[in-house]
Amino acid sequence: MQAKLTNREETPGLLVCEFESEPGFSFQPGEYIQIVLEGGDKRYFSVMSSPKELPRFKIGTRPSESVFKKTLRSMKFETEVQINGPWGDLVLPYDSKERSYYFVAGGIGVTPFLSMIKYKTELFLPYELSLLYFCGGVPLFKFDLENWANQSNKTRILFIHEPISADTIKRRLVGDYAKSIFMVAGPPGFVNKVLNILQEIGIQPQNIVHESYTGYN
Repeated sequence: MQAKLTNREETPGLLVCEFESEPGFSFQPGEYIQIVLEGGDKRYFSVMSSPKELPRFKIGTRPSESVFKKTLRSMKFETEVQINGPWGDLVLPYDSKERSYYFVAGGIGVTPFLSMIKYKTELFLPYELSLLYFCGGVPLFKFDLENWANQSNKTRILFIHEPISADTIKRRLVGDYAKSIFMVAGPPGFVNKVLNILQEIGIQPQNIVHESYTGYN
């Protein structure tokens, strides 16, 4: 399936590209796709926008000097790319009144959760959701996240500027968190640390879903 570049925004540490897909493309909030450039170079990206924005969708990434990302940064609007997918295990639940959810993000790993939190806000989904966002500096998408949280008293956004530890995570958990579902996304080292901590504090493997973002520290 083809999609064309319609907009691009670049700020220090962040590149956001918007595409418009051909009719028929769809995705679940939290899923990722593969983008293939002319010439065959390809990369995977989480879709960070809501399905309600289709046929337009957005991806976000850290700028770098890779050939792929240089091409994204210089590509002319209306240029077509191939998109494959979507895929992924980090998918927004639709009917979970009996459970709460914790999203644990490191850096650019916040992108699938943007799609999920925005869609949850748009649909007024009833369950409790908390985002534990570990960020070394200014959080990416801070304004959007705070805005969505302000629209729902069942959505908590926590920006964490501390090292990852069992204490750092456990202090942010509320209620009977052992029954909650934990979704984790970020660089492999971050994800592995979080998975070990969740096991340490008693979260069962069947209550954990995770995805790693290679190529980031």
